[in-house]
Amino acid sequence: MARQTDEAPDERSTRRVSDALRHESTGSPLGWLRRAELWLLVDAHRWAVVGLLAAAVFATVVVAVVLAPPSAREYLVGGTSIAKGYVELQTIDVTVITIVLSINQLVLSPELGTVGQQRSRLDDVLDNRTETQELADAPSAPNDPAQYLQLLVAATRRRAEQLRETVAEHGDATVRRDVDRSVDEVVRKADRVAASLENREFGTVELVGAAMHFTTAEEMRAMRDLRRRHEASLSADGAAAFDRLLEVLKLYTVAREYFRALYVQWEFINFSRAILYLGLPAVVVAHLSIGFIGSKAFSGTLLGLPTLFLYETASFTVVLVPVIVVISYAARLSMLAKAGIFVSPFSPEREGGHWEE
Repeated sequence: MARQTDEAPDERSTRRVSDALRHESTGSPLGWLRRAELWLLVDAHRWAVVGLLAAAVFATVVVAVVLAPPSAREYLVGGTSIAKGYVELQTIDVTVITIVLSINQLVLSPELGTVGQQRSRLDDVLDNRTETQELADAPSAPNDPAQYLQLLVAATRRRAEQLRETVAEHGDATVRRDVDRSVDEVVRKADRVAASLENREFGTVELVGAAMHFTTAEEMRAMRDLRRRHEASLSADGAAAFDRLLEVLKLYTVAREYFRALYVQWEFINFSRAILYLGLPAVVVAHLSIGFIGSKAFSGTLLGLPTLFLYETASFTVVLVPVIVVISYAARLSMLAKAGIFVSPFSPEREGGHWEE
């Protein structure tokens, strides 16, 4: 008989990628700083991060001038060759745009394969869907990634309960106790992840975060260890129940990593498009600033600071926006890529924890 868990799913924690990347029980005094760092790198909306970093650049320059000694302030405001600096910034922006577009072609090149390659990719996907339908006892597999993962999570839960029932009929007391403990853990995680996957759309980091919270490496290792430890006491039906559960866990792992890889490609497309949209305005602002800086167009003061300096700081921030966009998106993409380096059963996880402190 299936046992229902009493623990309510924590939807917020199971949709955040940062919670899947860090050790949830970390008690370090600086643990809040690590949580804030991961939230900024992964969870926060990328445009919010771009805005935050741009504001930080502007505020840092202004505060540096306000707090600087008078001689240093005079040098910062009018003693440098600012126009020459904008020429260099133009070059940086053009270089950033060129590099991002080059990498974009590299990332998207697998999508431009021959007919044979495209047919092979389609066959692989169809074979995987057929295997999913068989393991999940479903007439068809959903096309929506979130629903597809939910189907596999439900199949995992069902196979875990079948293992419990099979061992209850044929196993001894020690086997039943160990299996109950492991199955309870699988059911608890499956319920949380299934609830968190509800109504998630592909292309959002929340879907990736929810999927990553099902730590199949831990579950597969636990089930293999459990089967090996009690192999002599297991019946043929019990051993087969272990195999069926491991098969669906492996299939979920493949689907999770596949959708994570697709999301990285999806996000890189958004990243490239953002650079295209913002790169040209940044170059134009840099070019116009070359002519404005040093002229009499900005005279007087505002809030005690030279208007020319405030314009120079604002235009400098705008020109840096393409670089800030690169930093914002590269932070998330690199973290997600790092999370996918190890595929189950290989994992750098600590006992009971995650790969990232």
